Amino acid sequence: MGPRKTARSARAPSSKADGDSARPRTAGGPPERAKHCICMVSDFFYPNMGGVESHIYQLSQCLLEKGHKVVIATHAYGDRRGIRYLTNGLKVYYLPLQVMYNQSTATTCFHSLPLLRCVLVRERVTVVHAHSSFSALAHDALFHAKTMGLNTVFTDHSLFGFADVSSVLTNKLLTVTLCDTSHVVCVSYTSKENTVLRAALPPERVSVIPNAVDPEQFTPDPARRHPTRITVVVVSRLVYRKGIDLLGGIIPVLCAKHPDLCFLIGGEGPKRIVLEEVREKYQLHDRVRLLGALDHKDVRDVLVQGHIFLNTSLTEAFCMAIVEGASCGLQVCVCVCVCVCVCVCVCYNTSLTEAFCMAIVEGASCGLQVCVCVCVCVCVCVCVCVCVCVCYNTSLTEAFCMAIVEGASCGLQVVSTRVGGIPEVLPDELVTLCVCVCVCVLVTLCVCVCVCVCVCV
Repeated sequence: MGPRKTARSARAPSSKADGDSARPRTAGGPPERAKHCICMVSDFFYPNMGGVESHIYQLSQCLLEKGHKVVIATHAYGDRRGIRYLTNGLKVYYLPLQVMYNQSTATTCFHSLPLLRCVLVRERVTVVHAHSSFSALAHDALFHAKTMGLNTVFTDHSLFGFADVSSVLTNKLLTVTLCDTSHVVCVSYTSKENTVLRAALPPERVSVIPNAVDPEQFTPDPARRHPTRITVVVVSRLVYRKGIDLLGGIIPVLCAKHPDLCFLIGGEGPKRIVLEEVREKYQLHDRVRLLGALDHKDVRDVLVQGHIFLNTSLTEAFCMAIVEGASCGLQVCVCVCVCVCVCVCVCYNTSLTEAFCMAIVEGASCGLQVCVCVCVCVCVCVCVCVCVCVCYNTSLTEAFCMAIVEGASCGLQVVSTRVGGIPEVLPDELVTLCVCVCVCVLVTLCVCVCVCVCVCV
C-alpha cells in the first residue's frame, strides 16, 4: 500500500504540470484557451460532393490551423472504409454503416453506438459537432455524445416545411435531438427562424454564422466566356430538393425563346435522367451539356465559362454555390421559394395557392418588375389574388381578414366580400364590396385573362 500511495502522489503533480504546460500564462494575462478534440459527424462527406461536405472540410481545416485536433466520422462510401487521412493530417473514419436513402444511413440510435463510442473514446473527443438535419448519423452522434457527457453543437444547412409527412417526421426527430444540445448554428437568419420553429428552441440557443468562400479560389475570367452565346451554369446535386424537375421544365421554354442561350450543368444524381430526357425530346444536345460529377477544384473552371448562374433549389438555407458563382463574376438567378424566382431585375411569381405572397411585396420594394400568375380556385373559401394595383378577397367566413389590411397598406385597391375587417379598419374609398361571390369571381377571371395576356406580350 505504501508504494501505491507514493506512485499516486507522484503522478498528481505531473498531471498538474501537464495542465499548466497545456495552458501557459502570458505575462500579467489570463491563461491561453485549452485545445479541443472536435469530432465532425455527418452522413455527407467526401467523396460525395456538395455544400455540406465542403463546409465540413473547410471548417475542419480552419480548426486545425487554430491548433485543435479534428476528426471526422461518416459512413463508408463503396470501398472507402476504415481510416483515411486528408490534407494537414485530417483524420476521417468511414464507418461500415448501411445506407438507407440518398446517402443517409438508417437510424435506430443503437446500431451506431459501438462504432461512435469507440471513435469518441479513442480520440478523446471533447466536442461533437453534427451537421445537417438530413443526416441520421448526426442525430445518433448527438444522442450518444450527451449520454457520455460531451459538449455538442449542431449546424443546420437546410430549410424544411411543416405540412408534408417527411417534414413532420424530421421535425419531430429534430425536436428530440436538439432539446439537450449545447448550441445550434444556422447558416442564415431565414434558417434560424425555420429551425427555431421546427425544433421548438429558444432563439438565444441558436446562432447565425453565414457561409463563405475563399475569393482567391473563385476569381472571374471573362476571357473564358463564349463570345456569341449566353451560357447559363448550373452546379448542383441532381436531386429533387435541388429543383431539378423545375430546371427540366424551364430549359425547353428558355431555349425556344432565346436561340443564343445554352446550359452548362455540372453534378450527378438520380434526377439526371430528367435532364437527359428533356435534351433528347427537344433535340438540345448542342445547347445543354451535362458534365457529370465535378471535383471541387474543377468548379471554378466551369463557373467562369458562364454569364448567368442558376440555382433552383427548393430547401436551401444558404447556397454555397451562389456565393461561388457571384465571386466568379456571374449574374445570379436564384429560386427564393418553390414558385418565386428572382432574376436581377424581374420577380416572377407563379404560385397557384398563395393567400398573400410576401415575396411579391419584397420584390417590388427592391425595385423589381413584378409578374404575377393569377389563378382562381372556386372550390376554396379564400382566394386572394394580388396583382399590380388591386387586391381581391372572396372569402365567405373571415372574422377579420389580415390580407385585406396588408393589401390596403401596400396601396392596393381592395375588392372584397363583406367580411370582418372591412367596416372596422378600411376607409370607403379603398374598398369595393362585391354583391356576391360570383360577381367577384367573374371580375377576377377577367383580371386573370388580362394579366396572362400582359405576361405573354
